[in-house]
Amino acid sequence: MKRLQIILLLLVSLQVSAETQKNLDGKELALSYCTQCHGLPPLKKYDAAGWELTIERMRGIIENMKTNKELKSPSDAEVQAINQFIASKLN
Repeated sequence: MKRLQIILLLLVSLQVSAETQKNLDGKELALSYCTQCHGLPPLKKYDAAGWELTIERMRGIIENMKTNKELKSPSDAEVQAINQFIASKLN
């Protein structure tokens, strides 16, 4: 019985996570986070892998600057949504 409860709990949490991910708008997130400090660069500046590295690098910069400014850093799910948005525009 306990095993079934654990399995059901995992299934529910996966479904909630998937629904939350669907509601994330990568374009809006990119505009929201990137324009805290600068304009949105042209998407053709990097390929998808280059953008993933750049977004992680910028996320680290935001984390380091948080003590000096009131900046927001994207969550893992938001980073994934931004990367998916960019990748969809590069294809």
